[in-house]
Amino acid sequence: RKRCTLAFARRAARRLTGLVDPDAFVG
Repeated sequence: RKRCTLAFARRAARRLTGLVDPDAFVG
């Protein structure tokens, strides 16, 4: 459960970062 949650959080964070800063998403 923890692993899935962490992966999901990481995905969400990456998605949010990409929306806020496309450069950060690419990098």
